[in-house]
Amino acid sequence: MPRPGIDDATLLNQIQDIFLARGYRAVTLTELARTLRCSRRRFYEIADSKQELFYRIAERFFADLRNQGWYAASKEPDIARKITAYLEQGTRAAERLSPAFVQDIASTRRGQAIFDSHQQQRIDGLRTLVDEGIENGVFRGVHSYLVADIMLYAVRRPRDEDFRRATGLTMGESLREIYDLLRHGLLHPDAAEHEAARTA
Repeated sequence: MPRPGIDDATLLNQIQDIFLARGYRAVTLTELARTLRCSRRRFYEIADSKQELFYRIAERFFADLRNQGWYAASKEPDIARKITAYLEQGTRAAERLSPAFVQDIASTRRGQAIFDSHQQQRIDGLRTLVDEGIENGVFRGVHSYLVADIMLYAVRRPRDEDFRRATGLTMGESLREIYDLLRHGLLHPDAAEHEAARTA
């Protein structure tokens, strides 16, 4: 029996959980309606097709991730922690992406464009933070555009199924290692010594 009065935000969150875990190609709208106890017509009120519903969920998920990244960074008192908080939100979100979701979103031009746009915006944000760290003398005087361009290429690699198969790493695990390399490579030697003394 359909659940009365379920709001769109709650329904979208529940659809999101399913798509993140299983992708969209393995899930039918009939199965989705049965699992969430709502009518198929409700889905068509949100999007014209299952694929469009998937795209909307992906855009919503990535937008929330970006907002959470900036919010987490804004609560930190120094630039090194800001970048750590900003990147950590991406890692946590990526850990929710199943191989099926990553494969499905990479399988169409529209899906690739959504993922590309999201990762470009995330890297643009990182570039802003890197510039701030360089100006404050916390980071070495590397060119922020170079850092951003390298990072953009790096974070796109785990989307490739052959890459994931060769490394044995999930999307989340790959991003965690990439971000770890970034953080430890950016710190100015004096700043690293200061950080080590502060946390000892």
